[in-house]
Amino acid sequence: MLNFQNVPLQSVLEYMSEAAGFIILGDTEVRGDVTILSKQPLNREEAVDLLDTILNEKGYTAIRRGRILKIVEKDKALTEDIPVKSGADPADIPKKDVMVTQIIPIRFGNAGQLIENISELLPEYATISANDGSNAIIVANHSSWFDQMALVASLNVPVTFVANEKYFRYPGLRTVLRKLGSIPVFGSAVSDSLQKCRQVLSEGQWMVI
Repeated sequence: MLNFQNVPLQSVLEYMSEAAGFIILGDTEVRGDVTILSKQPLNREEAVDLLDTILNEKGYTAIRRGRILKIVEKDKALTEDIPVKSGADPADIPKKDVMVTQIIPIRFGNAGQLIENISELLPEYATISANDGSNAIIVANHSSWFDQMALVASLNVPVTFVANEKYFRYPGLRTVLRKLGSIPVFGSAVSDSLQKCRQVLSEGQWMVI
């Protein structure tokens, strides 16, 4: 059971070290307060996932090597020895806040040409590049972002996303959806949304709902 009410993030790290048996490397001074409530006990993997989420919200990330967790700022993590994953199937990419380097193979199309569109999905601290020899995209970011990029990369055709209008209310997500040319669906104006969908389909584009 966890019950932290506006406690310093450093105190949470110390608790994780004691309760889950992790060795925390604290070269980076962590700041900020957090609130965590869980009525059920967490195993070690769940504790790491929770810690990754908390750190991500505060601008940090944890690099894990066995029982060792090294805490660094997100913009400095890209120069660290972060895990390397490979694959372009969104179903195989976990929605976690751990920082990794993801290699996304492109079966059809050109990796270099796809970067311009996919880069719009990334936060400022992430990096993206193309390997022309293997026709793959290499991205360093939190794994929770990669399913969106993998979907765009694996289709390799013009795609329009259809999403509930509530998702357009969130600033960060709204920016991504607009840059993807997504169509919002309003409960009070479904006919207008359907008309836009028909237009997209009539132009021969793919649609993801």
